[in-house]
Amino acid sequence: MKQLGQSKFSARLRFAFVPLISHGLLISLLATTAHAQLEPPIWRITGLLGTARSSHTATLLTDGKVLVVGGVPCCRATGSAEVYDPVTGQWNATSNPSTPRRSHVAVRLPDGKVLIAGGVNDSFTRLNTAEIYDPAPGAWSATGNLSAARQSPRATVLTDGRVLVTGGLGTSGTLNTAELYDPATGTWSLAGMMNVARISHAMTLLPNGQVIAAGGQVVGGPSSASRTAEIYDPAAGDWTITGELTVPRPVASSVLLGNGKVLVAGGVGLEDNPLANAELYDPSTGQWSATGNMTTVRFVHTLTLLPAGFVLAAGGSAGGTGFLKSAELYDPATGHWTATADLNSGRFNHTATLLGDGKVLVAGGFGVTPMLTSAELYESGADFNRDDKLDLVTANYLSDDISALIQQQPVLYHAEEESNHLHEQLARSERMWRFQRGWL
Repeated sequence: MKQLGQSKFSARLRFAFVPLISHGLLISLLATTAHAQLEPPIWRITGLLGTARSSHTATLLTDGKVLVVGGVPCCRATGSAEVYDPVTGQWNATSNPSTPRRSHVAVRLPDGKVLIAGGVNDSFTRLNTAEIYDPAPGAWSATGNLSAARQSPRATVLTDGRVLVTGGLGTSGTLNTAELYDPATGTWSLAGMMNVARISHAMTLLPNGQVIAAGGQVVGGPSSASRTAEIYDPAAGDWTITGELTVPRPVASSVLLGNGKVLVAGGVGLEDNPLANAELYDPSTGQWSATGNMTTVRFVHTLTLLPAGFVLAAGGSAGGTGFLKSAELYDPATGHWTATADLNSGRFNHTATLLGDGKVLVAGGFGVTPMLTSAELYESGADFNRDDKLDLVTANYLSDDISALIQQQPVLYHAEEESNHLHEQLARSERMWRFQRGWL
């Protein structure tokens, strides 16, 4: 995020005779350039999916479009695929994979192609097959099979371009195995054994190239929620136990923050109670610590890291028959969540994709119909990386701070003699204004 001290606003302050700036005059001067350009955060309805779907995947392509594959339109998995074009706001059919599937994984490979693997087919059989989508011709091709069939595994692309797939539900229960896909050869190889079998876990690529798998549950006999976490080291090819979560949490969502920590939020705890709490994993200490609670309990929701560093939590379920329309923002600097604009349709088991323009595309999911064809875009309002929009932010919220600071700083500011104290207080207040109003 651009520091306020680097904006046009700070440049004007450097050459202003501070004691003579009045409260009202400052607001008037700052508001004139940007007032008409600011809009509140909003979810805007966009084009309808061609097929209603839940438990599908959505993958951002290199051209900025989004590929959606599979899922459940009613009771059985679908084999359909379609592509969203942000320019037109419409979905267009593309060729279908050879096998219908839901509860699978999908990742974009370094060459721009998309790998899908595992899942469940329309005969309720768990799959070990995988396919490759090439966006240029819009065609699918078969690739090597997984060593084990996997429903609801987790997948991530490693820094060397290989794909790590872990856990999931196999033909004989929950899996503790992991596999690596090599795009150069189109084959899979074993990637060690996790210390704990897990499904519905969180998995995140860390800045050092290692991967953390956390939480989840064991299915087969009595279900049990897990609070364990472990690290995969691609160089060594093995798994090592790390610090435990503060609470057991299957069906949680996770995201890597800009500061290198991992945020895990929501899920279900013991006795299947939905959770509102959240926690942070610090790779430097190998420990988890609690952070602020979400404004509501939610699971099978989405977490999306926004360009400004905030995290958007959208939709999910609160248990029972509830389909959440609510959304909220997490601020890593304060550890707090605040409500933002509601979705137009309550949904869970949907997908959320950050587009190239900073908007978030939410598509499908389980709702009142029950499977949804609707899709919507989260627009966070002002682009606060632009200097001309920082001015109104400052004017609207910082007036009291500035009035107080003027009393303390009766000097002439110029480029060589800035007050660090002033700029720090302005930056803190500007961030608070943005956070409290849900502006990004």
